[in-house]
Amino acid sequence: MRQKFLISQDGANKRLKISEYAAIGLKNRSVAPAAQREEKFSLLCEETYADAVILRSIASGIGALVVALRTSNLFPIERYAIKIAESVMAFYDSGQNVAVELLFDDADLLLQKEALFENA
Repeated sequence: MRQKFLISQDGANKRLKISEYAAIGLKNRSVAPAAQREEKFSLLCEETYADAVILRSIASGIGALVVALRTSNLFPIERYAIKIAESVMAFYDSGQNVAVELLFDDADLLLQKEALFENA
């Protein structure tokens, strides 16, 4: 499954927003990443967080931020959660209000595991 996470901020309300999307349906896996961006994604969930909570979590480290970002609705696997947390940290460090888009493909994880078994 291909997933997209969109990290943005509602500056007026001082809240961080993370939207999770998934590509539903069959798609040719050999399509270039640029073409994947054009693929249709369906919104799965959207979570908002108070800036104060996020800033406290960032100060406590990436582990605390991962815990703060995970909810009963938004609970990505550890590898994705860490990448999302790193992107949130960079988002806040940049001071800019430009949305960040992360794309993940579970097929990549399977290929990495296959490579590990082949090299063992």
